[in-house]
Amino acid sequence: MQMSARELALISYLAKGLTSKEIAEDTAMSKATVDLSIRILCEKLGARSRAQLVAKAIQQGYLSDQECS
Repeated sequence: MQMSARELALISYLAKGLTSKEIAEDTAMSKATVDLSIRILCEKLGARSRAQLVAKAIQQGYLSDQECS
């Protein structure tokens, strides 16, 4: 499954512990768009939470441990 650059960036922001509001401010997206994008990513990877989304992204090779810090 391919991930877009925006999707990978969102996962990276989540891995760093940013909130939807903080991600929205940093990316010039609305908070609602960020939340929707995260929900779609959770569905894509079969995750039930943001933490599980990050864990699955690492397990599946979309995100490295180094990108989480």
